[in-house]
Amino acid sequence: MSFSIAIHELAPITPLALPHQYLLLKKWDEEIDPRILDQHKGKKIPKDLKLSYGFYLVHAVKEIRPFIKDFGALSAWPNGKKTDQELTELKLEASEVAQFRIIPLDDIAIAVKQWTVEGARVQSFITPDTFLSANLSETGKLDEIIVFTSGGPEGVSTHPKVDVWNLSTVAEDMNRIMVYGYRYKVTKVDYVPQYYKPVDVQQG
Repeated sequence: MSFSIAIHELAPITPLALPHQYLLLKKWDEEIDPRILDQHKGKKIPKDLKLSYGFYLVHAVKEIRPFIKDFGALSAWPNGKKTDQELTELKLEASEVAQFRIIPLDDIAIAVKQWTVEGARVQSFITPDTFLSANLSETGKLDEIIVFTSGGPEGVSTHPKVDVWNLSTVAEDMNRIMVYGYRYKVTKVDYVPQYYKPVDVQQG
C-alpha cells in the first residue's frame, strides 16, 4: 500500500533558531533545572555543571528540501526488516544540527534510534498512522528528529540511521519515506547565553 502526499501538503516545521541565536543541545532524556542555568546567564558555565552537549551559537540555517528515500525490496511481515539504514542523502558535516521529519510513503514502520544519558539505545517508532492524523504538529519527538554530529558514543555515523519494517502481509518492492526539514551550522560556546532554546537531541 502506498500513500500519496504532495509537497504543498507537508505540514511546516518551525525552525529551531535563526542565525545569531543560541541552542541548548541535550540528550532527549536529560533533565536540566533552568533555575540553575538562570543563575549563570552571561557568565561562564561552571565546571561542576555537567551538560551532555552544551550551548551552541547558530551561524547558518539551510532548508533540507523534501527528498524520497527508497529502502528497496522487503519480504512480508514479520520478516521484512532492514536495520541500521543510513540516510546517506542527509550527510552532516562537523558541528551541524539537523531537524527533520520522516513521513512513510508506503506501509512501513521506521524506528529512529536514540541515545540516552546512560548510553543505552532505545527507539521511537514512526508508522503511516503517525502522520495520517489531525495531530501531526502535536506528535512531539515522533514527528521531528534532531541529530547532532558532535559528541555522543564513539563511532556514531554522521548519517542518521533508522530500522525499517514492512507492515504488509505481502512482499513489497518499494518501501519509501519522505524527509524534509532544516540543518544548522553551530559553534559551541563556554557561557550561558541570556536567551536560548532547549533542544532534545535524538541522535548525536
